[in-house]
Parts: sequence; C-alpha cells; structure tokens
Amino acid sequence: MTKVIKLNSDFRVYLITDRALFPADAFLPAVEAALKGGVRVLQLREKDLGVDALPALDRDVKELTQKYKG
Repeated sequence: MTKVIKLNSDFRVYLITDRALFPADAFLPAVEAALKGGVRVLQLREKDLGVDALPALDRDVKELTQKYKG
C-alpha cells in the first residue's frame, strides 16, 4: 500500500472513508463526489478489509484522487 503525506495539503475538508455507509456499488462514486466537492485529504480507513482486498481498493481510490490533485 502506498502512503503519501503532503504537509502543504489543505486539511479544512478531510475525509475518512467508511464503505459500510454505502451500498457496494456506491462507495467509489461517493468518494469521487467528495473529491469533486473539494476534499483534498483522504484517509482510506477500512479496518474490516483483509490484506487481500485492501490493496485493490487502495488502487481504485488512488486512481480517483489522481484525477483531482492540484
């Protein structure tokens, strides 16, 4: 898993994920909506995912964040 920390990030809107709040097919669209809405710091925190599933979700979320960085 890749961990990137930018000290110059805007921490006014900070998102900590919780997939349990969404149907399975709505999680990534919800993350993207948050990014479109101005979230610039995102913590992927999915404690219930095992070591096999978390890296795939990490890649999907990272791909979304790359579209909105800057």
